[in-house]
Amino acid sequence: MLKVFFKIWIESAAVLLQDIYYAKVAPEHIMERDVKNELQEIAQPVARASIISAIDSIKKLRKSLQYNVNRQLALEARFLSAIPG
Repeated sequence: MLKVFFKIWIESAAVLLQDIYYAKVAPEHIMERDVKNELQEIAQPVARASIISAIDSIKKLRKSLQYNVNRQLALEARFLSAIPG
């Protein structure tokens, strides 16, 4: 059951990051239109490259989980790789 919740969490994070990206570059593509203003407020101070990096991290996490790696270790590795410098 926990594996299902983790997968849902990852998918939710992916959709959120995608919408934050779109809020910055193409607001007409935002999926969650009911929170469009909030997404644009979140996206405004964040560099586009940072958003793309976070999206890439989620993609790598998804790929890691296809090979049945430890979920906690995979998630920690993604967060650590996202920390600058």
